[in-house]
Amino acid sequence: MRGIVIGNTGWEVGGANGSTIARILRDEENHCATGSKYYSTGSLYADWVSAVTLDKDYQPVSFILPRDRKGQELLDDFDAMGQRLTASGTTHLHDVVVKADEIPPRTVEEGERITVTPFLQLFLAETQAGIAGSLSARGNVLAAATALLSHPGWPNGVVPNSHLSERHPPDGSLADKR
Repeated sequence: MRGIVIGNTGWEVGGANGSTIARILRDEENHCATGSKYYSTGSLYADWVSAVTLDKDYQPVSFILPRDRKGQELLDDFDAMGQRLTASGTTHLHDVVVKADEIPPRTVEEGERITVTPFLQLFLAETQAGIAGSLSARGNVLAAATALLSHPGWPNGVVPNSHLSERHPPDGSLADKR
């Protein structure tokens, strides 16, 4: 699955933080998932989508399936501040077929939290740090370019489109002759 993007169909509304209402039931050959997930971070960009539902015994069942699976509806409806480009929308599961090989074994002991949520938070923090580092590097380039363009010999002594638009005489002196 190298190069594949996996999206998350995370939390649900209507219960305690982290509670699950969506269900998965087994039929003769496969499983069938039903429910709605909100805050499905990245799912609109994803090739595959992961989810957690409850089985007939109310035990959590994780699965991952192709985003174009029949019955899976991905909505671009999450518009919270700062979230427009995260592709974090709602995912509706309308009797979605889930094959046995799309359900990995669950390794979490009863009552323990899974490690995927902290992993996703760390991944997000690392992505944000990378973006900040890139912006910082670009900011240094912009500052250097602004300093270069604000040279006293600039035509008319004015740097266009700059908060540093001081007037400098073309002869290079720094005296203000306004």
